[in-house]
Amino acid sequence: MHVTAIIAAGGRGERFGAGRPKQLLTLGGVPILQRSVDALLGHPRVRDMVVALPPDLAAAPPAYLNGRDKPIVVVEGGARRQDSVARAFA
Repeated sequence: MHVTAIIAAGGRGERFGAGRPKQLLTLGGVPILQRSVDALLGHPRVRDMVVALPPDLAAAPPAYLNGRDKPIVVVEGGARRQDSVARAFA
């Protein structure tokens, strides 16, 4: 079975009030998005991943999304979570 993981991280986190996307905030010194990517790519059934990011981040993704053992495709997220997920599926 081919399993592709999708991470819908296309939001800006404005309600969170951190002044930057919450997926880039660190937890224990590691960005939250990186923790999610590492956990999913570490699963033996996950063969690849699609990450939906805000347009500016999709244009220049964080370095930890590059050069992984499994392919990662970065797409621009949409206005709503469901839009980001639909773009990742596409």
